[in-house]
Amino acid sequence: MENGATVLAAECMAKLGFNYEPTLVPVERGANPFGAGDLDPARTKTEGYGDIVGGSALDPSASPIQKYEDALPPAERSEFHKAFMGTKRQEVEVEGGGFSVPKDGCLAQGREVIGGDAFVEWSSARAAIEEATGQATAAFEESDEWTKAEKRWSRCMAEDGYHYASNGEAIGDALAKFGKEGAMGEARTVSQVEVDMATTDATCRRSAKFNETIVKVQGPLEQKAMTSVEGPILAWMDSRDAVLAKAEDALRTGGGG
Repeated sequence: MENGATVLAAECMAKLGFNYEPTLVPVERGANPFGAGDLDPARTKTEGYGDIVGGSALDPSASPIQKYEDALPPAERSEFHKAFMGTKRQEVEVEGGGFSVPKDGCLAQGREVIGGDAFVEWSSARAAIEEATGQATAAFEESDEWTKAEKRWSRCMAEDGYHYASNGEAIGDALAKFGKEGAMGEARTVSQVEVDMATTDATCRRSAKFNETIVKVQGPLEQKAMTSVEGPILAWMDSRDAVLAKAEDALRTGGGG
């Protein structure tokens, strides 16, 4: 969906004198469109939702459009951004917060051709789901069952000399060490100390029944959370077929029909 709008936005920008290669993100057919709370698993499996996969993880500096904008003189860069993103925003309120989307500019025009309010419906559904699942996670972490599981894990870890009050504390410590030694994605030599700790951690997770507790407690909490936001999800699903068809047509034809 976003890819289709991106192609149309690039055509709009070209008419204004800005010629660049539109940045498309990988699309996985059959992926859950929201990352959580699949209300129609059979349809997901057979049709696919055409979800954008890993879009937020893409390096903006590596995108052709960003390189093009960065190479422009400062004055033209400002005009480019204004033409692409517009100057007006539409504020959208959802439970737990809100967000804004462009009301004018080439990106807004591309989105309007693809589906008009569909992008707002999509973003509203995602925002509602993130809020609901966040509340479910917080409730799980505060539950007696998880507290007891973490205490079992903590006692087990301490027997081998690793003193952490919670699993989150251990993860934070590990991330801090990665930060000092290099990015997590970089090739690095894993020390025997890390291997030993990881082995103990895995053993203690099993003995503390981490997985069983997550399935028993967090699963129902997340399902309840997803049920509470069915409205925004169904609003998007009502229009998704027509919207995705237009997006696919834009990708096939470049917006030329």
